[in-house]
Amino acid sequence: MNIYKTRVKASAPGSIANLGVLFDLGALAIGDKRDLVVVERVNKRDITVISKGFDVPSGKENIAYIVAMEFLNRVGINGEGVKIVVHKGVDVGIGLGSSGATAIATAVALNELFNSNLSTEELIAIAGEGERAIAGSLHYDNVSASMLGGLVIILSKEPLKVVKYSFPKELLIVLITPKKVKISVRKTEFFRKILPKEISLEQHVDEKAHVVRFMKALYEEDIEELGKAICEGGIVERERSKYIPHYWEIKEKALRCGALGFNISGAGPSMFALVRKGEEEAFIKRLCSDFMMLRLEYDIKILHPTNNGALIVEEK
Repeated sequence: MNIYKTRVKASAPGSIANLGVLFDLGALAIGDKRDLVVVERVNKRDITVISKGFDVPSGKENIAYIVAMEFLNRVGINGEGVKIVVHKGVDVGIGLGSSGATAIATAVALNELFNSNLSTEELIAIAGEGERAIAGSLHYDNVSASMLGGLVIILSKEPLKVVKYSFPKELLIVLITPKKVKISVRKTEFFRKILPKEISLEQHVDEKAHVVRFMKALYEEDIEELGKAICEGGIVERERSKYIPHYWEIKEKALRCGALGFNISGAGPSMFALVRKGEEEAFIKRLCSDFMMLRLEYDIKILHPTNNGALIVEEK
């Protein structure tokens, strides 16, 4: 039985995409950061988007507007309008899948508001169109992690197929964000454009081997091998690291200070270190000591992977 709803709240976590070796194929949901989206029916046939937090634009420039348009068109809702309020909880522009969290929370909330019963893959596809609009190309990694939680792997884009794995419980993420890197309004689009369109056959084989290594380590619950696989970012890491001050020096120091793995968080400019639970404080202390000697200025946060994805918070 369809129950008429007027207002729905949904939330979705941020995420770290790529995980070094899994460019456009994988992402990890982060429980510390979540967006909250409130959608409600309105009398006028229009989409209104209001954004609160992190200076994210409201209106048509917000990814929630694009997702709402895509959703209403796909479902065939022509005579209804919606008001969307986005409460940003995921930091913007640092590599935590902020736009993906908003996109999925919006799609999930609208699906519930209109009793549309869309599948998980359909909601991810709708949110992915929002990512395409703001990043210049289609990718499902962040939105999939925000939707499902845990560690997600994109098996295919057409047809869309996503699988979820539980991330090892004994691991934490330490996020390292440079303070003085200027963040572009369309940062992800820029960092996708700088990537080469072609790579050599040798590079292709090498990067496939690292993906296999990652999946083998995940299956065998070998966290040390998993960390080593995450360190292998290939051509994507090489090109994007040019825009992150002291990247390779910081990576070397992080691994020497006890990180199991290290790479760029999403498109950057943040970096992430994979650390065992219980060792994070000692790791940060050692790393900060090195930073002080080098006079590097970075924000450091401890983040917790989560198996909880998007969820309905309230409906009426």
